[in-house]
Amino acid sequence: MRLFLAFTISDYLKEKIYQQIEFLSAKIRYGIKWVEQENLHITLRFLGDTKEEKIYQLKSALNKVANNHRTTIVSLNKMEVIPNVYRARLIWYSVKEHNDYLPVLFSEMEMELTKLGFKKSDHPLNLHITLGRMKTRIKANWQEILSQVEHLTDDININKIVLMKSTLTKSGPIYKELQSFPLMEKER
Repeated sequence: MRLFLAFTISDYLKEKIYQQIEFLSAKIRYGIKWVEQENLHITLRFLGDTKEEKIYQLKSALNKVANNHRTTIVSLNKMEVIPNVYRARLIWYSVKEHNDYLPVLFSEMEMELTKLGFKKSDHPLNLHITLGRMKTRIKANWQEILSQVEHLTDDININKIVLMKSTLTKSGPIYKELQSFPLMEKER
């Protein structure tokens, strides 16, 4: 089973971001696989193919991590092409943190995942919302195109870790939420 961890975003924000995807797809018609509106999320960690028998332990570990961490707020930061405008492979919204909660959560989560035999992540925590993946090299003036897109800075409430299943199909991935793990409410 192909799995990843994510934070969800509101349907309202998905709609706003998808309007931007539609604008971008009108500018660049070929060579990019755009993310469907219902699939928009903040990527936390890709787990990859996971054996069915490991899922119970995984859920237990994620529940433990979630119970040790509080809800928090992040914000959309900026739309970017990755790794750079000359060799674009992805287009995403980077997400800005306002405190150090999520790096600590990520570190604890990594520790629990490695105990279960998952390979340590090759990447540091880099929260983002993927908008599209380039299938081929695209010659485009990315700076000009991105300057035409309204800059969203919406806040996003991070209140749960979501374990997602990804099924790859010819028409694109199908995501299914397997379970969510609520973070603790902030103290009043």
